[in-house]
Amino acid sequence: MEPLCSPARTLSSQRISGSVAALCRYSLSSIVARGLLLLAGVVGVVAALPRDGKPRRAIAILLALAPVGLIVLGLFTLESPAVHLSCAMLVLAPPADSFLTTGM
Repeated sequence: MEPLCSPARTLSSQRISGSVAALCRYSLSSIVARGLLLLAGVVGVVAALPRDGKPRRAIAILLALAPVGLIVLGLFTLESPAVHLSCAMLVLAPPADSFLTTGM
């Protein structure tokens, strides 16, 4: 069985993803655009929150973690896996906590 992290194996040398490499810039730019649209939604949600009681700044930061993670995720590909996977965790982990905090 061939190891997955073989030095001779690259994303563009795979039979399945070889044709995807040509579309990579569109895919990455759509991820960045999705992050920007989500960030605009976060601004709208935070602006609609009542001004009394809840810590609006903390809610804004928590809700903005996922969109910022998407933007950075679109800027770094799997060629730099540490940044890419860290941003993926930033996209996947905080939404549950941030929605819970906003709803309380």
